[in-house]
Amino acid sequence: MEEGKAIYLDFAKAMDEGIAPGSATLSPILARWKANLENFWSPKPEQFTFLARMYAQDSRFRNNFDAIRPGLAEYIGKAVEKRAVFASPEFNS
Repeated sequence: MEEGKAIYLDFAKAMDEGIAPGSATLSPILARWKANLENFWSPKPEQFTFLARMYAQDSRFRNNFDAIRPGLAEYIGKAVEKRAVFASPEFNS
């Protein structure tokens, strides 16, 4: 749980620093996000993008993420989609 919160705080910090969701700078955070999720389940590649979309679309997710930083849910969703987390070799270890 603590690692998950640290990851979301790092996403929020990236937002505050003006790092675009498609930036390669987010790759290490995205890799940690993916690895953390894999501690709980074994998603198919496309499920990462689906989950990230749910962060912004489902109010239960959005409210939790946006409590950390307004707009965080949408930012994570865009970062995952733009970086195609599941398709990049560095994320498929």
